[in-house]
Amino acid sequence: MAGDWNFATCWEAIADGRGEAVALRHGSKTVSWAELDDRSARLASGLADLGLGAGSKVASYLYNGPAYIEGTFATWKLRAVPVNVNYRYLESELAYLLENSDAEVLLFHGVLSEAVLRVRDRAPKLKAIVQVDDDTELADGAIPYEELIATHDPAPRITRSGDDQYILYTGGTTGAPKGVTWRNDDLFQSLVPSAVSVTGEALPDDPAGFGPPRRPHRPAFVFRPGTPTMERRPGSGWPMGLAEASWWPDFPTVAESAIEIYQVNSGSDRQIDGVVGVNFLTLEKLLEALGPVTI
Repeated sequence: MAGDWNFATCWEAIADGRGEAVALRHGSKTVSWAELDDRSARLASGLADLGLGAGSKVASYLYNGPAYIEGTFATWKLRAVPVNVNYRYLESELAYLLENSDAEVLLFHGVLSEAVLRVRDRAPKLKAIVQVDDDTELADGAIPYEELIATHDPAPRITRSGDDQYILYTGGTTGAPKGVTWRNDDLFQSLVPSAVSVTGEALPDDPAGFGPPRRPHRPAFVFRPGTPTMERRPGSGWPMGLAEASWWPDFPTVAESAIEIYQVNSGSDRQIDGVVGVNFLTLEKLLEALGPVTI
């Protein structure tokens, strides 16, 4: 099904086929694929009730954590468009991004509410702000994130397209933030085949192929509490928090060995605290240095 991959449809297939498996881990908290799908579907219903639909923009002004994945999943479920927002952006950058992206809903952590409230009226298409609980006071006019989930039934499954979008904003150091629009299929093709190849498995023919168990399952996303999404781990080209998206049971052991080889060969004295994310192109070269690996 080249040209029509959609992340929401793939993730739904995983939830249907391996619902009990762990999808998210944040500190001591774990969320199964079935729970992730249910919460995201309820959030999707809440967003629909706020007037969102296909093509609507949902911005995430969030630190690292399950809400980032739930919000993205919920947005794609509606065929709406997730928009990332760097948590470091100050008032002028935040205001510009919200207006430039045509954001209709903003998901944000409460600790960032001061900036949100200052720019809310400068985003003409913004319909609602939804605050993720982080033990801070609820901002004026904000909708509690957990309440939006709890008060809605799961959104029904729909047919989606590889043309459904994601907008990635980068930069800001040489001018205003710049948004790059990705089709779901293009983003999938740039990330997933290389990740699946590390497991020794073939890419399924369609999203339904992700449902049946393939290898012993490991969490697809692992977060360190309090770690900002955009922060990068030393020695890794991947955002800190994104972890082994594979069914390879020995992946952490092999990757840690590869990192040790990297440190020796590069002369690096940096200490890498466990495997959180590994650039798969780099890992492939490192694995060659390890020699044959039995999986």
